[in-house]
Amino acid sequence: LDPRALCSTPSAIFHTVEAGDGVERIARKYRVNQGQLKRINRLNDKLVVRTGQRIKILPGEVLYRVDRSRLTGTLYIDGVWIRRYPVGIGPGNATPSGSYLIERKVSNPDWYYDGKRVPFGDPANILGTRWMGFAAGSSGQGAGLGVHGTAFPESVPGRASKGCVRMHNLDVEELYDLMPQGGK
Repeated sequence: LDPRALCSTPSAIFHTVEAGDGVERIARKYRVNQGQLKRINRLNDKLVVRTGQRIKILPGEVLYRVDRSRLTGTLYIDGVWIRRYPVGIGPGNATPSGSYLIERKVSNPDWYYDGKRVPFGDPANILGTRWMGFAAGSSGQGAGLGVHGTAFPESVPGRASKGCVRMHNLDVEELYDLMPQGGK
């Protein structure tokens, strides 16, 4: 994820910013997530780029695979291992196995539980700083579940979640930037 490092797998593309280019336009051109450009190129939250600036891009499918026995989550871009993170999951089969798409991404999420809304920043909100919700499968499996940060960092790695995949907040913030909506 070094912005200057050449790499052949995944194949890095370097784009030189031209007049009129913005992060949104560059991301659309190469079919990548704007967060990826932000994270890899160490852009600020305003996503400001300058004419002549060289931007590194890693196109390809983004996949996050959770190993329930090892309590790890591994990020792949275009089939290449990028990073491994510790995770927390639910006990037993509370975290269902399967393949899911990220349907919804929320920064500083409110937590909805037992019909109640617990706002971000409330000490009772367990979600941490990011939420990536799964699209429900045809059987409804995965509905209401996702990948999120946690207000309980000591629970990662572990088996204490209600079924979601928990991550340390700094880790989930990185994954959030690299994972597009629709990622697997």
